[in-house]
Amino acid sequence: MDQLYARIVRTMSDRERAISKTILTWVSLAVRPLTTSALKYVIERLAMDEVEEILISKYCNDLLYIDKPGRVRMGHASARGFLLET
Repeated sequence: MDQLYARIVRTMSDRERAISKTILTWVSLAVRPLTTSALKYVIERLAMDEVEEILISKYCNDLLYIDKPGRVRMGHASARGFLLET
């Protein structure tokens, strides 16, 4: 699985990678699931970009998903492990 996750990260553009890294870091280290609006707030406050909530999952490909209540979750526990190890 690590090879798959590494390939996903390599296919991102530099801009996508920077935003994705921020999103994935916050989601990986959060004590409870974050909402899309909370992540949007973080990204905009870090002056990275204005981002539509729907783009959060686009930036991170299949590494995370957004559930019906709008919480951002890791796609699989192994993705979280990969991100914490790299």
